Amino acid sequence: MKEKKYSRRNWLKRFTQLLGVPLLFLWYKAARQAEKISAKRKLYLPVEINGEIMFLGEAILTHTAAGMQVFSAHCTHLGCVIDHQQNGEMICPCHGSRFTTGGQVLNGPAGRALPRLTIYTDRKSGKKYIKV
Repeated sequence: MKEKKYSRRNWLKRFTQLLGVPLLFLWYKAARQAEKISAKRKLYLPVEINGEIMFLGEAILTHTAAGMQVFSAHCTHLGCVIDHQQNGEMICPCHGSRFTTGGQVLNGPAGRALPRLTIYTDRKSGKKYIKV
């Protein structure tokens, strides 16, 4: 009878095969979870705007002579949600940064303009939406 001789190389090969399957499964699950997290949801825009500025939670909708624009409601200073206006200016409640209806900084501490969001049109309904 022949005895099977297991060398270190064979043992390591078998060990990595056994360990590789569960690790591959865990990697797959983590990739799927990251995909779910990064998937953005649609925020439908109202047809009519009441006034020049409308706050929509994570977005700010402005309507000026330049047309309708949508900006992120997160202040570029520390990410606080901008949720009120005064004299046609958007004001951050945390540190007082002021922005124009075009998203530009009037006074800090914010150093950058508000990021502009892309407006999409739903093919079926024709409604306008943004991805947040």
